[in-house]
Amino acid sequence: VIAASADLAVGLFSSPDLIFLGQDITYSIVVSNLGPGSADNVSATDILPPDLAIVSATPPDYIQSGTALTFNFGTVGSGQQSTATIIVQPLSAGIFTNSVSCVSIPFTDPYKPNNHAAVKSIVEGLQLSFSRTGNNLTLAWPAVAGYILETTANLRSEEHTSELQSQF
Repeated sequence: VIAASADLAVGLFSSPDLIFLGQDITYSIVVSNLGPGSADNVSATDILPPDLAIVSATPPDYIQSGTALTFNFGTVGSGQQSTATIIVQPLSAGIFTNSVSCVSIPFTDPYKPNNHAAVKSIVEGLQLSFSRTGNNLTLAWPAVAGYILETTANLRSEEHTSELQSQF
C-alpha cells in the first residue's frame, strides 16, 4: 500500500523590499500543491521577526502564538494554490528576515526542501535634515517616505515661543 502523497511548495514575497520606518510591509504567502494527490489539513506558519507589529492578516481566522501566525487552508487539491497576506509595520530600522513553512497532516510530502521559504526586508530610518536661514527653518526628507508636513499659525503658547526662538 502506497500512502497518499502531495508535494507542497511555499513561496514568500514582500512588497516593497526597501522601506522607510513608519511604512508598511506586505508579506504574501502562496502554498501550492504540485501533486500528485490532494492534500488535507494544509497549514502555513509564518515566523515574523520580533520588531514587526501586525497591522492585519488574511484570511482572518489565523492562529497567533507570539510572533508566529498559522493559517489553516484545509484541503488543497492537486495543481491548486492557497494564499495568505500579512501587513506589518516595523518598529525599528534594520534588516528583517521573515520565514514561512507549510505542512499537510497526515499526508506524506515526497519533497520537503520546498516546504520552507524566507525573505529579507530592509527598513531604513527616516533621514530627516534641517537648515536655518534667518527666521526660517527648513525640514527635508526623501519623497518616497510618504510623510506630509502639516502647519499651523501657532505651534506653541507665547511663553514657549520665545524659549523656542532662543534655541535657534
